[in-house]
Amino acid sequence: MNNSVMIAVVEAREACRGKKRLRDRLLAAMKKTKNHWLVTNEDERLQAAICAATLESNEDDAKAIKDEWDALKVLSSLLSGMGSIVDIQTPKKTIGIFKLWKELKV
Repeated sequence: MNNSVMIAVVEAREACRGKKRLRDRLLAAMKKTKNHWLVTNEDERLQAAICAATLESNEDDAKAIKDEWDALKVLSSLLSGMGSIVDIQTPKKTIGIFKLWKELKV
């Protein structure tokens, strides 16, 4: 990660610190990064929010974030023609990361 993204992670982590519910942590981090002044790439903004929420989460919530994020990466590869459908692992617990991000961006 570059320095700009790391700064966004630190700021987003501070925004979601102390939030009890995973959804609240994710939303707080996403709100902080959605128009981040230093990170202009939307994908990197989302990645910064995910990193921040993961760092502020307990082990179970961090695993849920990681599992869903990994599934989204495989799906992205599949849609770009570089992956295989057999690589997709459905997370046990779904959060709706991409849906939250899209709703927040509207």
